[in-house]
Amino acid sequence: MQAEHDANAFAKRWTVSEKVAIGRAIEEEIGNRQGQRADLGLVQNFAQVDGKKTIEIAAAQSGFGNKETYRQAKKVVDEAIPEIIGKMDSGGLRVWVLSRLKHNRLRPKQAKGGQHWVSDGIFDGIFKNRKSITLI
Repeated sequence: MQAEHDANAFAKRWTVSEKVAIGRAIEEEIGNRQGQRADLGLVQNFAQVDGKKTIEIAAAQSGFGNKETYRQAKKVVDEAIPEIIGKMDSGGLRVWVLSRLKHNRLRPKQAKGGQHWVSDGIFDGIFKNRKSITLI
């Protein structure tokens, strides 16, 4: 029991972008899995796909709660600028908010508290009544 506690006490908490990298490595390792064709003869039960999609396995094993959060995080890592990814990794910005922005329309803005980022391109209806959103 003590050894388990000691191991957990020193475990690293992965950032979102690190979890995305882990998930992508898992996806690459297991590939686009498919079961064997049953019409070609007898199929061994243990060789079959267990009913989960590759993205679901990668999301779970890399520490995401579900495949949607993993998909959103991959989008942010692929599209966002390093400063925004850094804020996401430090917990300052939420993945679901960032996944809804058009990152190619994100621009810096000097403000009273320092530099902020403003996006006037928003993907979905959550922010439909706003013309822009400021990321602090």
